[in-house]
Amino acid sequence: MENNKIHYIDGSDLRNLVFLTENMPKPVEISFSHNPLLCNCQSEAFISWLSSYFETNKRRKYTCTLDGDDIVVDDKAVDEAKFLCIRSRVVAVSVSTGIAIFFIISLAITFTVYRKRKREIVRKRANFLEDFKNGLLEQKFLCFVSFSSEDEGHDIGLIYEKLRESLKALTGIEQEVVRFGDKHINPGFPIVDEILRCVSESCVAFFVVSNSFCESRWCQMEIREAYQLKKPIILICKEDIDLTIMTPLMLKIFRQFTRAKFVTNENDQMELVPDFSHFSSSILKLAALRYEEGTY
Repeated sequence: MENNKIHYIDGSDLRNLVFLTENMPKPVEISFSHNPLLCNCQSEAFISWLSSYFETNKRRKYTCTLDGDDIVVDDKAVDEAKFLCIRSRVVAVSVSTGIAIFFIISLAITFTVYRKRKREIVRKRANFLEDFKNGLLEQKFLCFVSFSSEDEGHDIGLIYEKLRESLKALTGIEQEVVRFGDKHINPGFPIVDEILRCVSESCVAFFVVSNSFCESRWCQMEIREAYQLKKPIILICKEDIDLTIMTPLMLKIFRQFTRAKFVTNENDQMELVPDFSHFSSSILKLAALRYEEGTY
């Protein structure tokens, strides 16, 4: 086995070599001269056997390369190879432990920051509701509801009732918080001024969108005023909408923001998706967000 490029022998080859040297009827002379033998963790078993074999058979010593230095293959070399194995395991365990600790700390920090932010959101939302209840804000209503007069009927009235009940349950506020239809219009005043006032005094504007809504200049005026006042806008699609009859501004809002829609359930009744509890929660979150930004 001389004059090869053998670094070490392992696995089944080493087992066969050991068996050969121990079980042959006549002594077997094996030479590893002129091979670039390595002393490392992977070659520990081979170096241990090689040292023992040549010590037993009084053969000359060989050298191996250990961390860039040439050393004699003997018991010391075996100890050095074993040490390398131990060191490798310690390093691997240390790295794994370090990664695990880093992951745990990162997870703990993320969870702490999340809880802190959540508490801060709850606190600011509570502050917003407190100021709103006490009349400290310019806004007197949580939301302004707009729809086409051609759509007025049972379904629109049902939207108002369910929304009012849902917001009352969510906020605990007994007073009217939904500005709906003509209920809060001052008779005798200019229409444009009243539209502007109704939108301005509401935290969030939402529009029940239908094809007739898209074709109504009064509805388009309301949505334009809400947009110019930078009010959070929510759209509810009452039916399949012909996008070609939308104004550019409304089409922009339609495509930019998430929206709700009405669907017909198995009982042939209209249902809001998402439901009114989620819808009311969105109104409150949007209103509180504007409050946190200092818009109100």
